[in-house]
Amino acid sequence: MKRQLILTVFTCLSLLISLPGCSINRNSSDAPPAAAEEIAEPDTNNSPTADTTDPVDNTSSGNNPSANPDAPTESPEILSTEGFVMSVDGNTMYVDLENTGGRTYPGEGEDRKVAFDISNAEQIQTDISEVYPARSNLIRSGIHVDIEYYVQNGINIATKLTSNSQELGPITYLSVGYITAITDSSITVKVTEFDNAGETLDFDLSHCEPISENISIDDLVTVTYYIEQDINYAMGVMC
Repeated sequence: MKRQLILTVFTCLSLLISLPGCSINRNSSDAPPAAAEEIAEPDTNNSPTADTTDPVDNTSSGNNPSANPDAPTESPEILSTEGFVMSVDGNTMYVDLENTGGRTYPGEGEDRKVAFDISNAEQIQTDISEVYPARSNLIRSGIHVDIEYYVQNGINIATKLTSNSQELGPITYLSVGYITAITDSSITVKVTEFDNAGETLDFDLSHCEPISENISIDDLVTVTYYIEQDINYAMGVMC
């Protein structure tokens, strides 16, 4: 009887061990890990720090000359010329560079005058004396001037102006001779004295002051005149 009871208990224990899900020796690795079922939180302690370094700046690297005062700048080429001052308008001087002396006819050079900006030009007067004292207004029309300048954006910018500041009168001629021909608008004179002596010249009277006396052929006359484009324009005729 006791042996039969022990056998029965052993049989029950064997059945319990064989049932699935009820084994007391179950491997703990078969259970799902709790950590795998949870959503991971961001790791603020290990996140990369923001890059606060400024990007490369062209102005600080020397690529911008205006931001780098030590950068070399190219000096403009200084040129030199001379001419006759036709007029001055504010800081602009107009100069005849072809004929640098007095006018050989009224209005000469107006068709070829060249502009110069003289706003920052150094002005130097030469030949200062009691006869020609220093002038406060050095640059003015009618004088000869030496110019140092450079060209920027097509503008002539003067850096230095030099002149004796003496006005140059118009170039005129004086001839004395005998009239050989007369028309309403001209006379012909055989010149015997002064300018062009020995030549026979025709004189245009269109720009001449009224002749106060009647003139005729063989009269001895004195003619003042200027020459423009090979034409002798009489300014005055005196008997």
